Amino acid sequence: FVLCHSYDLFQRIIASVSPDGRKLCAVGDSNQVFIYDISSSGFYQRIATLNATNDAGFSCSWNHSSEKLAVASQDGFVSVWDMRYISTSPTGINSAPSSPSRGFPSFPANSQSSPTAIVSSFLSRDPTKLAVIPSTQHPQVKGAIRSVKFSPSSSIDLLIFTEHVSYLNLIDTRT
Repeated sequence: FVLCHSYDLFQRIIASVSPDGRKLCAVGDSNQVFIYDISSSGFYQRIATLNATNDAGFSCSWNHSSEKLAVASQDGFVSVWDMRYISTSPTGINSAPSSPSRGFPSFPANSQSSPTAIVSSFLSRDPTKLAVIPSTQHPQVKGAIRSVKFSPSSSIDLLIFTEHVSYLNLIDTRT
């Protein structure tokens, strides 16, 4: 079946079904994040299109309650949304405030901008995001986030992500 209803054709698609089985997230070779409702008959309807950061999505994960969604990006950021605050539409066309045609500002690897300034810029452009977590790699090294995963247990709220080279990060997501 086809997940993408836009003119962009993905060469690579990564998808994750929420633990409650009611939503599907798909990421791929663009910064767009596609959210689908899954009906009891197995029909998928796109309800939202969000933007991660500047680059392709490598991985996506839902937390244990299906309320939070994290997406790992090639440009070295993890974007986290609280799905309870995402307005959905029947067409699924860009229900978040940021537009795919506008995108996010570019921050080259040799940028002198601090990680705090970069994260603030991403969050100010999309108030639906709970957090944008940067790579810990040195700015001259492409710090792609390769994989992101929430803890499956409801007793602990952890988010773990791996970076391109040598780093594994563990985040307490209660706050």
